[in-house]
Amino acid sequence: MPSELRRQKVDNIMTSSAHTKSVRDIIRRESDTFEANFKNGNAGQLVNSYYSENPILSAPDSPAFVGRAAVTDFFDSIMKSFKNVRLVQHVVEAGSDMAYEIASAFLTPREGGAEVECRYVIVWRLENESWRASADMFAFGKLL
Repeated sequence: MPSELRRQKVDNIMTSSAHTKSVRDIIRRESDTFEANFKNGNAGQLVNSYYSENPILSAPDSPAFVGRAAVTDFFDSIMKSFKNVRLVQHVVEAGSDMAYEIASAFLTPREGGAEVECRYVIVWRLENESWRASADMFAFGKLL
């Protein structure tokens, strides 16, 4: 199956329930804020505005980063090599207080060159009346 056809199939998985659409829109706004904080090099603000009180982030070739301080250190490190990130949602499904997102990230290297593509899955939780990323797992490479 050609990759474009596979990508269209994934994009069409998104459901159209009003609740899921509302949560998808909220997560998109959170992603826009994430992108802006990344571009500004503000790892602390990125983590505090995007992640839950006690997030878990799983990155390739390392043990999980647990807690906001560890996740902030991770992004401080990533921001040394990359100046920009673009997040693209493919699938969002939502329940009353939990949702998941399957998406792609495109990182722009500081020293130039081609974007680096990653794929990720995030578990979102409704925390203090705000949707926050609770568990984040990513890998380098294309989703499809």
